[in-house]
Amino acid sequence: RQIVLEYSYCFGLLPLPAITALDPAELRAGSGQTAVKIEGKNFQKGAMVSWGTEWLETKGVRKLECKVPAKLLATAGVLNVTVKNPDGQTSNTVVFTVRAAPALTKLTPAQAVAGAGDTPVTLDGADFLSASVARWNGTSLATTYVGPKLLTATTFGPAPIAKSISVTAGIREMMRVGCALRSVDDGA
Repeated sequence: RQIVLEYSYCFGLLPLPAITALDPAELRAGSGQTAVKIEGKNFQKGAMVSWGTEWLETKGVRKLECKVPAKLLATAGVLNVTVKNPDGQTSNTVVFTVRAAPALTKLTPAQAVAGAGDTPVTLDGADFLSASVARWNGTSLATTYVGPKLLTATTFGPAPIAKSISVTAGIREMMRVGCALRSVDDGA
């Protein structure tokens, strides 16, 4: 007598993880440790993130979050980011940009009459971000990002003579220029 056992076994691979966005997608060189959200699909609990040269632990499943240490944000450049699930599958690679500190080189007009009222100003420089904000005597101005080399803003009046105008991105002050535009320093 012969016994035949029949069974079938089906297996399938889980879909590959895929990164669709990083939030934030860029930071300034010298930023401290920063939490970054990784948006995408097919992430598994316990996924790890390759951030440049280091593997970082994550929280979450549908949207991952990791803490990027300050040492990986110390200098300007690009870092490749990938997600690796516990089953060994690896996502696409996306680029995270660490931007250089901005350089504010010119303020137009360089002088204004005290108490003259609202005055439009143009700030020329380099490495501005869309989140950059002009500050007049320490007060934030409504700022328009025109591009990485140009910002515009309007002082509100009647305003006293400004001692300084600076550009900030996030909470860190980046550059300061004297009103007469005699010097540019690193904001320290």
